[in-house]
Parts: sequence; structure tokens; C-alpha cells
Amino acid sequence: QIGSLTETLDAIKMAKNAGYTAVISHRSGETEDATIADLAVATAAGQI
Repeated sequence: QIGSLTETLDAIKMAKNAGYTAVISHRSGETEDATIADLAVATAAGQI
């Protein structure tokens, strides 16, 4: 689990550079917060 937005973006970049993809998720399960959708689109994660 990542603590800040900067750490999140750095981790996604590192994963993509290593040939992995990212899955954006809410750590506690379901949420109506659209932030995870924004992150998925901004990082081209492909999965929520």
C-alpha cells in the first residue's frame, strides 16, 4: 500500500518500466470515490 500520490505514481511508473501493469484499487473494498477511476485513466492502468 502506498502512502502518497507521488509514491503511487512512482510505483506505477516503476512497474510499467519493468513490463508489469498496474491495477488501481481501494484498499478497503468497494467505494463510490471516483479518485481511483481518475488514477486509472491518468496512468493508463487498464484495470480498476
